[in-house]
Amino acid sequence: MIAKPATSLDEADPASLQKHDIDRLLADASLPPAARRALEIRKLAGKAATKKFVAMLNRASSDGRLRGEYVYYGARTGRFASRGIQMHNLKRQPKGYRFDATEAALASNQPVSLDDLALSVRSMIAAPSGKVILKADFSQVEYRGVCWLAGETERLDALGRGELPYELVAARIRGIPVEAVTPDLRNTLGKPVVLGSGYQLGWTGLQALMGRMGRHLDETEARRAIQVFREAHPAVCQLWRDAEQAAKTALEPRFANCWVPFGAHRLLAFSRRAPWLLLRLPSGRHVRYFQPEIQMREKFGSLRPCVTVVQKGKFTPAYRREQIYGGLIVENATQAMCRDILATALMRLDREKFEIIGHTHDEAILLVDAADADTIAGKVESLMARPISSLPDFPLAADVQFGSRYA
Repeated sequence: MIAKPATSLDEADPASLQKHDIDRLLADASLPPAARRALEIRKLAGKAATKKFVAMLNRASSDGRLRGEYVYYGARTGRFASRGIQMHNLKRQPKGYRFDATEAALASNQPVSLDDLALSVRSMIAAPSGKVILKADFSQVEYRGVCWLAGETERLDALGRGELPYELVAARIRGIPVEAVTPDLRNTLGKPVVLGSGYQLGWTGLQALMGRMGRHLDETEARRAIQVFREAHPAVCQLWRDAEQAAKTALEPRFANCWVPFGAHRLLAFSRRAPWLLLRLPSGRHVRYFQPEIQMREKFGSLRPCVTVVQKGKFTPAYRREQIYGGLIVENATQAMCRDILATALMRLDREKFEIIGHTHDEAILLVDAADADTIAGKVESLMARPISSLPDFPLAADVQFGSRYA
């Protein structure tokens, strides 16, 4: 049995050793000291991040390089996947983190906590002498993407004025000024609410998501979070409905082999090409859904016609017939488009003869000469923010940082 993520202390499963349930139990002031210590030890010993040190040592080539860490087209959307040390899920370092103290302690054989070691995993990826690692990350590209596809012009204009969407949503949920939003609140409340809500996440789904992140949202706060997003993004909500209707229309016999466009720019479209339902992206590439059918399924408390496809289950490798809906279609379209944006940037950088050593999520990772890093950073930012012909007026922006270690 898979333990369900706890959304309140009373729901924490005492038989579960999942991180979120351990955190819930540790928050209970009445927990006996011996039980508390046992759970603390289990939490420390179970840190997956520190196991990456062994993977790094085992996978490093004789020249100290890691190779074969990415899988081309590892997801339905065409996005790259990762293997080996799993570059896609390296533990993030808090703002202002410095590896110097941990490095000094290790060099002098001083004890270092497992928490500090877990934070230092990224820093194990270091540039050789005379070089620096340059990281160029597309700024809020998924949020920009879903707003652009939906025609959410007010939100796009606000981004152009420097509005910070994750901070703004977190502030509205908590009823505090934007200036009072901390980096932790931005990353653990604002960002997951914005990205999840953009893909039709409901309040119960938000509770489950936050529970997996170790943060509790009661029903009132979860409902308010979803309401805040939807009221500010009416065009995104309409895009969910349009996407699902376009898929249904494409499956009607009278529209066989026709393209059914949707979205603000009419650059997304569905077509039935047996045995596939094809979702055409702005780039012309397709996302494919296998053996599509319209079936009556329970939705919103009653039986309704729904689009179903055969795909791998979320928690099992077995193939099964599952329902797809507007929010999921928009998620696939947005993430696939963002993949094409990254791929375009990587090809531009390659044509300029930059040494690309990695690409994780929406960022490119380069190895550049330390002496020219400032100049190169400006050039890389310009290349990544340059408009793409298939995405007219898409508001691209990039954030570039560099240092002796990956961060």
